[in-house]
Amino acid sequence: KEPKKGYKHTDAVLDIAWNKNAAHVLASGSVDNTILLWDLDESVATTQMSHSKDKVQMLKWHPHESHTLLTGSSDKRVRIYDCRTYDSFMTWKVKGEVEKGIWNASCPFSCFVGTSEGYLYNIDVRNKKPVWEMKSFDKEVTGLYVTEHIPDRLYACSNEEVLKVFENLTDEPKLSSQKQVNIGEVMCLEGNPNHHSMIAMGGTKRCKNLTLLNIETAFIKKETKSDEDI
Repeated sequence: KEPKKGYKHTDAVLDIAWNKNAAHVLASGSVDNTILLWDLDESVATTQMSHSKDKVQMLKWHPHESHTLLTGSSDKRVRIYDCRTYDSFMTWKVKGEVEKGIWNASCPFSCFVGTSEGYLYNIDVRNKKPVWEMKSFDKEVTGLYVTEHIPDRLYACSNEEVLKVFENLTDEPKLSSQKQVNIGEVMCLEGNPNHHSMIAMGGTKRCKNLTLLNIETAFIKKETKSDEDI
């Protein structure tokens, strides 16, 4: 039986996600272990999902389906909800707390997830188990980025002060390149919605804690002149 309506969080909110395909809907995840769906037109939470056993810290709406919500919690579970019914969801267990998640821009059925133990996952809603699991960092994953304009490529960062690029995402992923970003421990990564090749990263370094990168050129090795060319 669905609980009565008129909800609120009772602890800190850790993430929010606006639904661009249903502009009046906002999702919020909290330390109180719940997810609320808000009707922005009415300024009220109309739906509560309380299936997590620990704090909810990652939310991502599907880029094309207005009712599909990707969520991650500290109970080491990834859940994907069909929000047309509050208790309709699928669950996958992962290694570590779920820190970051993003939908696969090249496949509407799959998403990528990063955990506190440095693992990356490819999860397909058509499969009960992850497509693949990869130990990619020694520290927690703090950012993920994909774009349909650069297919089969995942950009990921962690507290290790480095940005890594992974390819061959549908089968056996491999690390293709990486770059030191020199902004301290990387805390966040976000793409520019109007310019697919530009990303922003924020870190803990006091004198330089923000960097902008063009991912189409940032990993091109600079040619050095040989003695014969001088």
